[in-house]
Amino acid sequence: MSGGYERAVRAALPDAQIAFDPFHVVALAGRAVDDVRRAEWNAKGKSRSPEGTWLKNVRFALRKAPENLTDRQRVALAQIQQTNAQLFRAYLLKEQLRQLCHLDDPADAEAHLDAWLAGPHAPSCGRPSGLPAPSAATATASSPPSSSDSPTLGSRACTPRSDCSRTAASSSTRPRP
Repeated sequence: MSGGYERAVRAALPDAQIAFDPFHVVALAGRAVDDVRRAEWNAKGKSRSPEGTWLKNVRFALRKAPENLTDRQRVALAQIQQTNAQLFRAYLLKEQLRQLCHLDDPADAEAHLDAWLAGPHAPSCGRPSGLPAPSAATATASSPPSSSDSPTLGSRACTPRSDCSRTAASSSTRPRP
């Protein structure tokens, strides 16, 4: 996804279609979510405050696929949903983008992409199960609630597949581990 590679391909093969593999596109979205989390962490006083320490410790809950979350990470996501609308929205956008590479039928990609572009609160967009849109009342809270106050989240967002090559935006190469 480097601009240098794209320029070199365009110079050598001007009619070639450039395609980015889903793994790296979703990884880029994951880094964007972490950037939002880090900005919130900085705004909350980094690890010098309870809110900052808590935001530092939710990093892996935000990066993992919903089907791989531990119970503790599900509670952390529920707390994010209740206390930080911006961070939760970033997480939802990343997960909906990730679902594009898990579609069973590539023909569904255009409708899913249109819903994704409409935002995570669009009713037709595939939201990870158990992750309702945050309400205005809970989105304005300033600190994470206790775990006993938080709902747990659903366990499955989509069916994981090892090969996303059937999606509309994929390339024929797989990323190296």
